[in-house]
Amino acid sequence: MPNLLTRPIDTFIKRLQLQREWGLIVLGAVTGTVTGLAAVGFAWALHAVEHWAGEFARSTPLWVLPLVPMIGALLTGIIIYFFASDARGHGVPQVISAVATKAGVIRPRVGIVKAIASILTVGSGGSSGAEGPIVQVGSTIGSAIGQLLRV
Repeated sequence: MPNLLTRPIDTFIKRLQLQREWGLIVLGAVTGTVTGLAAVGFAWALHAVEHWAGEFARSTPLWVLPLVPMIGALLTGIIIYFFASDARGHGVPQVISAVATKAGVIRPRVGIVKAIASILTVGSGGSSGAEGPIVQVGSTIGSAIGQLLRV
């Protein structure tokens, strides 16, 4: 196996008293678990916003309904513009670009802003899906762990 590991991760694996391969398996399991929990939190927040938007839509006149996705899109645009312009797009192409051109480095702010913006967009009735943002959030978590361990 080529030496893909750097000193901080070797130290981490030695502290766990594991062989190098098992250390990577544990690291992968931890990353996957944190990503899964983040995906569950994302889904929970998305359903909460959808519920709020649905309640708002039921209690307002019919002509007001188009305003709900418009407000969600406006808030999404403002959040992305001011906090992380890298969070634009679907999520998956940005992850592929980060792997290909930036050695897999994704700023944690991008994942957080992407999650919030997507919750607002999808939750308010915008035409977008939840899969791309979950990929972005999971990739951001993996990138953050990799940066922490200098892998």
